[in-house]
Amino acid sequence: MVSSLEIDGLNIDLGDMSSSNGSDPWQAGFFHHSGHGHNGNRTGLDVDFRYLNTSGNSFQSGNAFNSSSYSSENNQNVYDTATTFGFTVNYQGNSGNLVGPTNANQHNDHGNLGRGNNNSNITTISRLKPSRPVPVSSSFKGF
Repeated sequence: MVSSLEIDGLNIDLGDMSSSNGSDPWQAGFFHHSGHGHNGNRTGLDVDFRYLNTSGNSFQSGNAFNSSSYSSENNQNVYDTATTFGFTVNYQGNSGNLVGPTNANQHNDHGNLGRGNNNSNITTISRLKPSRPVPVSSSFKGF
């Protein structure tokens, strides 16, 4: 998904993914964003992102929708692209008017992308060590 957005010239900051027990990591003194947890039933299925500005970059704002930097077009592209990759449980702030994501409290400063409970198109890739050394062409030596 991120690569597809980058091809479109968009740079997205992702974070606050569901932790190992299905809740979100948080810090004392900040609002506890417990929506990812769902009592442990959404472990690893949700990720937050900072909304994109008119330059196609993530930016920080208390209410991004009220900022002159906010881009409806770029953020609609994020949600549309995410949907094609199976993120169909998506949220935007109550101030948002994008097509697709549900409006939710505490999301005017960030959006949420969530996978549906049908994970049939999730592939787990594990890193394997090569069984033998990979030769390096002599033309690349010394670079």
